[in-house]
Amino acid sequence: MNITDLYREHFKHERFANAKMLEMMAGVADENKSDSRFARAVVIADHLAACRINHLKFITAAGGPYEAWFDQEANFEGLAEKFARAEAAWTEYLEALTVEDALANFGIPVEDGKFWPLQTRIQIEQLIGHAAYHRGQIVLLVDMLGGETVDTDYVDWVVG
Repeated sequence: MNITDLYREHFKHERFANAKMLEMMAGVADENKSDSRFARAVVIADHLAACRINHLKFITAAGGPYEAWFDQEANFEGLAEKFARAEAAWTEYLEALTVEDALANFGIPVEDGKFWPLQTRIQIEQLIGHAAYHRGQIVLLVDMLGGETVDTDYVDWVVG
């Protein structure tokens, strides 16, 4: 398995884990969805999708407009569509990704028209860990709100 096949494999797992995360959030009792912890879970989930959308634009030099990194106005009802949009774009991108593309540099815009150079593979690997980190936060918030949680670990997905 080469590096690009590995990224495609990890992204399939991420799509599975995102779907489970959204199911967990949906399972929170309606009376608890007005709790500030649920609102925080929504903002974090929205952030995951925004990161995927924005970083793909950076990698492909597609340009803005960019998604808000932490949209305090995000709502649960819009999450499924935003994840579907992000996941469709990344699936298409990863299907065409070559090893040479993964090793190439791209620029993340910082300020004053300057860019921070980064190797594509590093950003892809960062996004994989970043997603697991934030999904863990969401699982904790769902648990605190009395919702049912499920394990979304990679190894469980592979053997499950």
